[in-house]
Order: sequence, then structure tokens, then C-alpha cells
Amino acid sequence: MDHTQRAGLRLEPFPGVFYNVRRPGAASAFVTTSTKVEEAVRQTSDVLATLPPHHVLRLVMPPEGSDHTDSGRLLRVWLSRGVLRVDTRPALYAYEQREPSGAVLSGLIGALRGGPHSTDGVAPHEDVAAHAVDRLATMLAGLRADVEPLMLWYRGTGTVASVIAAATERPALLEAITDRGTVHRLWPVTDEREIEAAQRELAASRAVIADGHHRFSAHTQLREDAQAHRRLAGFWDHSLALLVDTEQHPMTPHAFHHVIREVPLAGALERLGPAHPYEVCEGTLATALARLADLRDHRVALLSDGEQHCLIRLGPTSAETDLTDAEVARRRLFPRLHGNAATRTERIGSAAQVVAEAADVGGVAVLLNPPDEADIRRAALAGRRLPRKSTYFPLKPPLGLVMRVHMSPEPQTMKEERCPTLPPN
Repeated sequence: MDHTQRAGLRLEPFPGVFYNVRRPGAASAFVTTSTKVEEAVRQTSDVLATLPPHHVLRLVMPPEGSDHTDSGRLLRVWLSRGVLRVDTRPALYAYEQREPSGAVLSGLIGALRGGPHSTDGVAPHEDVAAHAVDRLATMLAGLRADVEPLMLWYRGTGTVASVIAAATERPALLEAITDRGTVHRLWPVTDEREIEAAQRELAASRAVIADGHHRFSAHTQLREDAQAHRRLAGFWDHSLALLVDTEQHPMTPHAFHHVIREVPLAGALERLGPAHPYEVCEGTLATALARLADLRDHRVALLSDGEQHCLIRLGPTSAETDLTDAEVARRRLFPRLHGNAATRTERIGSAAQVVAEAADVGGVAVLLNPPDEADIRRAALAGRRLPRKSTYFPLKPPLGLVMRVHMSPEPQTMKEERCPTLPPN
């Protein structure tokens, strides 16, 4: 079936690239989570020195004196030496994630078609930072590969869910376990009838980006760069993407927490003034967080220094009834709490960790309720962007589980010491 005239989603098969598994669970030593990447970036020590010789972080964090072009060469050396392998035929990939808590996420991974008329079906919901987009575009251009899928949510009719269910009845192609015991599995879908059925459902759908706004923008930037586009023969026409059906797995966004440094709680309350009335929450942080959740429809935020907890009214106006708490806080709360964005840091750890960090820097933690699925979808489909780092989704695939790589031959000019040999299994 020709899907080229549809304004929906075009997910196409591609030959996946994986760690060359020679024992069950071996891929666990290669993959990592986006949270671990962020932690590694913040560390001052030599993170790479503690890693196995073949690890996806070595591709996204080149050592001092190297760049992502070197990382792209290293990736292809690993392919030539059998550290990585290419699937024998193009496929879509059924993906499943199981948390120790019992939470499950599943979806379909493929090459999402971009281009002037092909992204009508994709709606971002968060703003991006130009410098971060430029940095990722540089990384992608050097690697000539996608090592992590975008994550998009759409409303399905059950067809893709049936394709995934059929695939998961077969032995998994790949399994990896990340921190906290999360299990990730992958199955190829190569049956043409199943692929076409899945494509029909997606071609009639629109999706909201959950995770990967900066990478989506970086792909768009590379696609619009005529020289980069021509050099890789249209490789940037596609992005590696995971499509998740919200009818099967409702969105579970979490809110970013915020640390305001060097502004104690009493000072924060004074800065906010009568425009933001507050109430003191007696008891523990857990009690205060429960109260915050109970008031999720009442435009409130929780301020805490670890010893005292206060619920602050964000102050709705008739013009802001459709805005999320994150948008109102960015407009009204944060400008009063600090005059300089450098004093505010976003965090995705537990509330207790963020409050402890705020106490350590003589500041206050600001905790918000996350927007729900309807908030996100409404904003995205209306073309509105929430502030950067308004939401994050803890359930998502790790980097390196399945990669999309431009396979043109390239001369290997790297020094031998940059190319470690395949370790014994």
C-alpha cells in the first residue's frame, strides 16, 4: 500500500544494529539509560575509564581530544570486528519494557519518515534550546547513526497492539537489563502483512512527542541542511522512533522538580508576596506531597527546604485556564523567586533527593504536579509548546538497544588504540 500521500505517521522497516549477543543478557553491558547519560555528563571524573571496552557511552561521549566523527568511525570499527551486528533484513521491532514494580510499556520501533509533508502527524509538546539542538545535530552528523529512539504516543485502534502481541509470543531477539532491574526485550516484525497492517493504523494517526524533542529538532536541522542531506543520500529523512498506543499504555508523565539555589524558604515566601498566598503543611515531606497531589486541579506548587513545607497558590487568571502548572510557574512563580535563570536547576530525581539538594545549597525546592495526558495532547495538537523540561517519562528504551546506522563504507583512519578488541564472552 502507498502511504506517501497520507498526512499521518509513516513508520518504515530498517535493518537494526545491535550488540552482538553471544550469551543471554550480554547486551546489558552495552546499553545505558538517558538518566545515566545525564549523570555522566555532570560528573567531573573520567567516566569512560570505568566502562567496559564496548559501551554505547563511548559513542555519545567521545574522550578528550576526539569528536563525534571519531565516534562514528569507532562504531563502524565495532561493526567490522563483530562487536555489533546488522540484522539480516529490514524489520519493524516490537519492544517491551518491564519494571520490577510490574509496570509494562510496549510499542513498535521503526524508521519514522520526515520531510515537508511527512511530519504533519508529529506534534511536539515542549520547547527546545537552540544550543542543545546544535550539539545533538553535531553528534548525529558525526555518528551518522541514531542510537536512541524518539518516543511518541498516539491513539491506536488495536491493530499495532495485535502485531506486538503476536511478536512477543516468539523468542526475543534481544534482552537487556538496566539499573533497578528493568528488563527490555526486542522482537523483529518482518511479515509483510503485519507490517502493512501496522502502517495502515499509523498512517491514519497523529502522535505527540513524549521524549526526544531536541533530537527531533536536530534531525529536522540535518534534513534541511542540503549538504548534510546530500552527503548521506537522504539518511536524515528518517528518525529512529518508538510508537506507543495510549489506548494500551496511557501516558505517565512525571514533572521536573526545581532547585532555587541560595534562596531560603522564608526569603522565597517574601519574594512571592501576597500575589501567591500559601499554607504551611504540617508533618513529613510525604504528607505534603500527598496534599500537593490532592490539589492537582487547584493550581498549587510545593516549596520545601526539608524542614518546612508550604503549598503556594500559583494564581490562575481567566486568560490562563488552559495552561499547565508548569507554564504558569514559568510565567509567574520563577521570575519572582530568582532574577537569574542560572540560580535554578531542573532535576528528575525523587522529591526527597531534590529537597535534600536544595537544603545543601541554602535554597528551596519547588515541586509541581505533572500535566496529565489530556493537557499534553491539547497543548501539542494546538501547536503550543510547554516550557523546556516540563515533563519526563521514566519508561523508555535505553540507548544502544537497537540502532539505525548509515552503512556506506568508510576508510578506517583511527589509531589502533582507539579500537579495543572484542572481549571474551
